[in-house]
Amino acid sequence: MIRLDLLKHKLIEKLPELRRELEEYPDLKTTLVNALMLHRPDLNTVKSMLSDDSVYGRLGDVAEPTEEWVRSIAIKSPIPSNMIGPYVSRGIIDFINDISILSVDTSEFTEKMLIPRFLIVNVGYAYVNYGDKTVEFNSEPYVYVEGRFKGINGVHEYFLDVYRVKAERDVILKIHDKYKPSRLYLLLDETLSLNYTTAFSKSRRDIIVDEFKRSLNEFKNRSITPVGIFYSLAGSVRNTIIKSILCRNVSCLKCGGRPTCLEYLGVIDRVIFNSVLNIGDRSQIFREKSQVTENYNLEVYFFYVKTGENDILRVEIPEWGLNNLDEIHKIIVVQSILGGGYPYLMSKSHEWAALRTDRRALMKFIEEVVMSGRYEDKYLFKLTTKYKRKIKGIV
Repeated sequence: MIRLDLLKHKLIEKLPELRRELEEYPDLKTTLVNALMLHRPDLNTVKSMLSDDSVYGRLGDVAEPTEEWVRSIAIKSPIPSNMIGPYVSRGIIDFINDISILSVDTSEFTEKMLIPRFLIVNVGYAYVNYGDKTVEFNSEPYVYVEGRFKGINGVHEYFLDVYRVKAERDVILKIHDKYKPSRLYLLLDETLSLNYTTAFSKSRRDIIVDEFKRSLNEFKNRSITPVGIFYSLAGSVRNTIIKSILCRNVSCLKCGGRPTCLEYLGVIDRVIFNSVLNIGDRSQIFREKSQVTENYNLEVYFFYVKTGENDILRVEIPEWGLNNLDEIHKIIVVQSILGGGYPYLMSKSHEWAALRTDRRALMKFIEEVVMSGRYEDKYLFKLTTKYKRKIKGIV
């Protein structure tokens, strides 16, 4: 339980720092926006600067421009401006009338205080084809038991990532087999670049990336285009602006004194594109370059879409998604209009993925089902003292 009286005292102590950040932030943002809009070098110059691998150690991931670099930074919405607004629905689905869309999300439950350990992955999904009026909203739970978790160095946590991918893929392929769309757009509330795995050990990262690539290959063979759509704290475009326009040092390793980049690292991409884009517009397309994408040969492209004021979604697609870029843009804008700023189908799949009960109630339910002798294949769990106290509501 947090002590609010103590928190108030510590917040007051930080007020001078907070005020200073607020005063400096707009100027830093304006510098980055102006650099992007007015001072872009040519495409080959930028690519040459970003080829310096030392940039990853200093800045992290970067955004490599594509052929769109010579166009306007903002690509106009495919939907007429008079039809863009929260929850506008009349005539809006006509723009995606013949398109099959599937959104998938997951919730997970695992309990380390039960022996043997197990993992529950609940996959929620929402499938729609507005042309033939096919609609299916549902969920499917998957249960994995400890025997499957045993692996490298005795660490089991990364298997949550692997089995989440496996469960998602199983549901996606079932839906594809059931409706057999000629092509399918798959909306996911997750990154395709897997940059979050940089914090993991190499062995853990190898397994996750391998399983993810297996899904990508299966999707490509079936004309399924995965589209990662999420709110992001990424700064890859910011990093490209710093490296190619504001800094221009030959190598980050040779940077001396106080690096220019440190001043701007608090300004994320979303803030930049909130100033640049109108509602419904998207940014140029960029190729994600990071230690993960380069080391594991992941071809991931991304852009930003503005769905409302301060609502900036990062959109990631695989290489084959570039062939249908305008259609993907259209889907995101229409779905966000239907959902009031966030894609409607993604909200529905999230609702169906949610476990819809608190942890203590779910633990009691699992104990009742597994240990009551209702089923022939009864597992006898060993309960830790802490688990027993949780069941009783003590902790």
